[in-house]
Amino acid sequence: MVFETLLRYNAEGGRPIFSNDEILNMTVEQWAAEIGLRAGEIAKELAAKGQTKEQLLLWKQSQQDRLSEIVRDKFEMMLNADIGAQG
Repeated sequence: MVFETLLRYNAEGGRPIFSNDEILNMTVEQWAAEIGLRAGEIAKELAAKGQTKEQLLLWKQSQQDRLSEIVRDKFEMMLNADIGAQG
C-alpha cells in the first residue's frame, strides 16, 4: 500500500520522492525517528488493551503462515499455467 501511494504521488507530479540523501524531504534518520515514534504509540495502545507479547507472537506467526500459503498458492498457479501452456 505504501509503495502504491509513493508511485501515485510521483505520478501526480509532486516533489521528487528521492532527492540527495532524502526521501520525501526527510533524511533516513528522520524517517527512523518517525517510525520509532509511531511504533511506540502503537505499543502503548496494545498494552492499554491488554495485549500480551505471547498473543502478538501468535498473531505474527499466523500472519507469516498465511503469507507462506499465499506465496505457495501463487507459485503453484504460475507453475500449473506454465505446464498447461507447454502441454
